[in-house]
Parts: sequence; structure tokens; C-alpha cells
Amino acid sequence: MLPEQFSSTQKLYVHISVATESERVLEIRGTANDVQMAQVELYRRLNQQPRTETRRVEVNASAVGGLIGRGGENVRRMQNMSRCRIDIQRGKNERE
Repeated sequence: MLPEQFSSTQKLYVHISVATESERVLEIRGTANDVQMAQVELYRRLNQQPRTETRRVEVNASAVGGLIGRGGENVRRMQNMSRCRIDIQRGKNERE
């Protein structure tokens, strides 16, 4: 990944140190003043992004086909209506 330039002329290097699938660790290097400016800019940008939430719903395996619909039409319709992403995990015996 290429470093991103900030107005402080310091570079923000993203070191991927995975704690979970959805989290990354950022490391900012430079003088104390430049690091502080980069950190403020980083938080400003993060606060401008919409908040997302994840909910897990358990559904009986026999109902999954009806939720997905033919060719995924039901799931696509739900995603379009809700503007959310819906991921349905495959069962252990199902093909990719």
C-alpha cells in the first residue's frame, strides 16, 4: 500500500497488524509536531465517515433458500431497499 500524503508533508504508513478481520493498526512516523498534525487529520477523516453497524441474525437453514431467492433476487432486493450489505454464510456441505 502506498503511503498517503498529508499537508504536514509527513507520510502515514499503514502497517497491517491484524487484530481482527475488520481492524488494522496504523503507525504514524515523523517529528512529534508532524505526528500530532497527522493524527488530528486522521481522526478528522475518520469522523467524517458514516458509522456502520453489524448485526448477526441466525436463521434456520431450511429458510435460507427462500431468503436468497432465485439467483439471489430476494437478497439483492433487500440490499437495495435497505442500502445494507447482506452476507449469507454457506453451510458446510454447500458448494461455493
